Amino acid sequence: MNYDVAHALASGALLYATYWLMQLTGVLDGKSKGRQRLTLAVAFAVVILLLNLVWPTA
Repeated sequence: MNYDVAHALASGALLYATYWLMQLTGVLDGKSKGRQRLTLAVAFAVVILLLNLVWPTA
């Protein structure tokens, strides 16, 4: 199993930063729980997609 630990740590840091910035800017304020989760899921997917385009692990 070839698993890149640095890539996993970078992924975690980027996801945490994304969540923190969305909370800080108020993007999630005033939305229902379902809408918040959907917004976060889309944001996380975009961030991970961009990371994997820039830094593929294969």
